[in-house]
Amino acid sequence: MANEYLQYKWRLWFQAVDVRQDGKIHLEDKLEEGERFAESHLFDLKQKKKLQQNLKLMYKDYIFRGKRSAITEQEFVDMNSKDFQANQKAFGEKMQKCGDVIYSIYDINGKCFLTEDEFVFAATSGTYEYIDQVKAIFRGEKQVNGKVPIKVLTQAWVLFSTSEDSSKLDIIKLGLESSLGLSHKISL
Repeated sequence: MANEYLQYKWRLWFQAVDVRQDGKIHLEDKLEEGERFAESHLFDLKQKKKLQQNLKLMYKDYIFRGKRSAITEQEFVDMNSKDFQANQKAFGEKMQKCGDVIYSIYDINGKCFLTEDEFVFAATSGTYEYIDQVKAIFRGEKQVNGKVPIKVLTQAWVLFSTSEDSSKLDIIKLGLESSLGLSHKISL
């Protein structure tokens, strides 16, 4: 079983994906999040379809994991715990793929990196609302000429979703706490 610290981070993840903030993740949340993202980026029909496919994949494989109805925070944590306990290496590989899917959504131009402006625009059109915290996440990553490679962001995602070590700097956790902490109370 995952320790309390890792379970706490999974709870942060749940809160970030709970678009309606009703304590459940619904299949419709995927559509709502995708619509907001597509509208803010002025996607054409082809881009919108690709976005929805990636979101569907993310929700199917990494959020719902076979469930067909809304899931609660505890169900989400329990599913992660079960997978983590069964095989930590396989779980890490799964979270690597999840990070690849998440950041491929953000990588609108397909350049395999994001500028700060692209990251802020992508993040604030999804679940983040606080630009200063989003910028802090971006600036906490390994930049090259003001850009962060997608693979670096994916590595940060893997650390966030798999590490039980609270002594490691976890920029995704810090960003979610800053963003969610202003309107939500998540306890360890």
